[in-house]
Amino acid sequence: MPHSESSFSLLSHNCDYTMAQIPVAIFVGGTSGIGRGMVEAFAHHVNGNTHIIIIGRNQAAANESIRSFPKPTESKADSTSPDNDLPIHEFISSDFSLISNVHETANTLLNRLKKVDYLILTPGVSLFAMRKETEEGLDEKMALSYYSRWTFIRDLLPLLRKSDIRGGARVYSVL
Repeated sequence: MPHSESSFSLLSHNCDYTMAQIPVAIFVGGTSGIGRGMVEAFAHHVNGNTHIIIIGRNQAAANESIRSFPKPTESKADSTSPDNDLPIHEFISSDFSLISNVHETANTLLNRLKKVDYLILTPGVSLFAMRKETEEGLDEKMALSYYSRWTFIRDLLPLLRKSDIRGGARVYSVL
């Protein structure tokens, strides 16, 4: 389908869009597959000018993704200000098949961050695998695809509600 003049204008506007504040984006399960693709696409879309937190089990894969991110081009004038958000790219090791780890990770973030603008949830294992119980007695597939996601969202609601991006925080859950 051919693009109209107005759709080219819209595409141009989207490419030129910059955020007034450094967004905070959390990617759970962002070390492989769709999650890794999403975190890398996001980092390139904002030219590295974001605070990205990758949460997962594979630090080597996360570090490889982080190395591929564009180097941040923006910096705040006064980097000593406590209200100054700086572009940071980091990894937090956590196994979200255990709900206790979900709570622990959320509590760590609640104590460190002022807000969360984007929360992308992609943790998982093969849906064709046999039932495997976690040490908490949950089916690992259900823990990763359902229980941990909604627990994390609920735990992070105070930070999601503080988002200052246009339209409010975004939460994406990808199976």
